[in-house]
Amino acid sequence: MRPARLLLTMTALLLSAAPTLAATPATTPPAAANTLARDAALKRGRQLVTWFYAQNLTPVWAAFLPTARAGFGGDLKVFQAYRANGVVTYGKELRLISEDVRVQDGVSYYLRTATFEKGPDVQWTVVFGLDSVGRVVEFGIIGAGEALPQQVS
Repeated sequence: MRPARLLLTMTALLLSAAPTLAATPATTPPAAANTLARDAALKRGRQLVTWFYAQNLTPVWAAFLPTARAGFGGDLKVFQAYRANGVVTYGKELRLISEDVRVQDGVSYYLRTATFEKGPDVQWTVVFGLDSVGRVVEFGIIGAGEALPQQVS
């Protein structure tokens, strides 16, 4: 085979394989996939808590699935009153103690433990339970050291 013909044949093979290669997803090792999921949950949790602390509750509420909304009677106004009461009672976050993501039964729990200006010696943990696409399936604020949702380990 002549070099020019070989080059044309190889080029044709590569071009015909390109759509197949592009359409084949890269496989991600399980450990890397878990790290990516944890990183995504951490990023999403930070976004949600930022909105929550700023009392920008519409996007937080939009992320809540019915299971999370049920804790507030399915009513945004009840959720807004809950947050407003928290601001009056506890004030702003004073010091971040820890931030973590724990996974259990397909739910990624974003956990943020902090102290607040009106009770600097008491630690509280904000919990956002996130599904695989970042929607909130569970929400709560618990005293640090209290049992986490579903005893997350």
